[in-house]
Amino acid sequence: MKCKSLVAICCLLLTACNSWETKKIPVETYFSKEWEALNLHEVDTYPSFKACEDLMGQAAIRACFEREMSTAFYKSLEIATFVVSQPISDTVWVALVVDAKGKVCIDTMALDEQLNKELPQLKRHIHQAALDLPHLHPAIKKGIPVSSKYNLPIVLKVD
Repeated sequence: MKCKSLVAICCLLLTACNSWETKKIPVETYFSKEWEALNLHEVDTYPSFKACEDLMGQAAIRACFEREMSTAFYKSLEIATFVVSQPISDTVWVALVVDAKGKVCIDTMALDEQLNKELPQLKRHIHQAALDLPHLHPAIKKGIPVSSKYNLPIVLKVD
């Protein structure tokens, strides 16, 4: 009887040990699932200026970032003097990249050819405005500083 009990316990232990084994997930499967879950079009925390540091909530931080960015560009462009031969009412779209260190650079600028002829120095002034921006804290994704891209409309109305 003892022998049968001992054999039964050994068999039970041997079959139960198989359920203790961890299943190995191939690296490709693990990373493909993580990659699918990662949204590359959104960040966890938007870039922020020093003035926006104390705000709580993504919406407030983003609104502050957009407001500070626009204000800085418009203040820089207000200083420039433009002389035109005809009234201008146009929008220049500037694609800005905030890198992982918080540095801002212009990626692209959609400037109408007619506007470029009328205001040949506008590009230079916009580039200078980007260089004059105060230091930014970069965007954060999963705890890591990342580069992010934003489109800034610059509305021009010159009479």
